[in-house]
Amino acid sequence: MSEIDWDSMKGSTHYVPDWGFFKCENGEWFIEDRGVWRKTLYASPENFSWFGAAIKRPSAWSGDGLPPVGEKCEYYAKTEDRWIPVVMIGMFRGQPVLGCEETGVTGPLDLDEYELRPRCTPEQIAAEERNKAIRAIELHILKAQEQYLSVVQTAQIIYDAGFQVPKQ
Repeated sequence: MSEIDWDSMKGSTHYVPDWGFFKCENGEWFIEDRGVWRKTLYASPENFSWFGAAIKRPSAWSGDGLPPVGEKCEYYAKTEDRWIPVVMIGMFRGQPVLGCEETGVTGPLDLDEYELRPRCTPEQIAAEERNKAIRAIELHILKAQEQYLSVVQTAQIIYDAGFQVPKQ
């Protein structure tokens, strides 16, 4: 059996071979039908024996220990000062073997040198970018205060550094 692509149908809680994805929301069951969730009265844990062996969505890796094989995660590259998206491929000589999604390179990762974490959600990435921007603005303000610059001069420095007024 090929690997189940849980990301292909967001929100799915179960997969049944030859039937597809299912989800349960507030006690109601839905089946995926050509990319759309349709309510069904037939799907439930009691009836899955009729559909076949239901496979429950695996729980996400919390970041403790090592990720399971196939888990999409990130490692921190100190030399690049950024998190790089990777996939856990397996173990070799006590070290995790990862595949880099950006470059296609695979290899072992020395856990003494690098840090692994679960993949960030788009909301977490946006919050991280926001915090970086705030820290950069804060540094400009602190530098302006040290030089006893006016509020207008400080605003000019922040704008010249790349601050953009959001369009409304």
